Amino acid sequence: MKSYLIDVEPSSLIYWQRTYELPSLIKNFFSKGMHKHFPYFKHFENTKRYLNYQSQLGVYTKCVWLTNEYITNNSQFKNPLSLTWNKDKQLWIVHPGGHRSVVQYYFPTKTLLGITKEKVNEYKEKFSNIEQLQKFVNAEVTDTKNGLFFDTHDQYDQINKMRKQIIKFYRNTKITSNFDLTEFGYNRNIVDDPKQNVHVTIENSTTNLQAIRALLLLPTFKTFNNYGVKIERT
Repeated sequence: MKSYLIDVEPSSLIYWQRTYELPSLIKNFFSKGMHKHFPYFKHFENTKRYLNYQSQLGVYTKCVWLTNEYITNNSQFKNPLSLTWNKDKQLWIVHPGGHRSVVQYYFPTKTLLGITKEKVNEYKEKFSNIEQLQKFVNAEVTDTKNGLFFDTHDQYDQINKMRKQIIKFYRNTKITSNFDLTEFGYNRNIVDDPKQNVHVTIENSTTNLQAIRALLLLPTFKTFNNYGVKIERT
């Protein structure tokens, strides 16, 4: 299996529908997901129960987790994007790992690192087999017909840990803001054991872009001041 490490520009990516649905998925989290006991899914299931988990809890949880990874790693993910070329649209599909394109959409950077099995003319590194790729990324890599998976087993454990952390944050934190959190389903009544106060402000409220950024950052950053979002402990 040959693969290539490449630089990819955000404008060359196909964004999954969940990117544009994220405001309603966050609303699902606050109104439904954080109040239910979902099973710990370790693999995709084509079931209504799994789809409910994804729409009410899973997508937001993954995006918060990946936002933390991305921001703390200087606007790069721990592992390169897994890329497949769409010949009809002449764009790259991020799959597996489509939630990374969601995070990149809300926190754009000039270029990202990607790995593809497609033959390309320009590349940063070429790998002749999966062992070379694993050594380079220092991670477990699984080759499938849909693309390359990185750190699959560790990923699910991290997501489950993040799910608990997010719910604990909202239950234990009084949040004040200069924008309307209730538009995203947030209700101050969810705070049942207040232990800390957080104030979050955004520079531009004419669109929901910075508000979404704030909600992706709040559960994991004690302080923050970038991308038009400021988080302070008060």
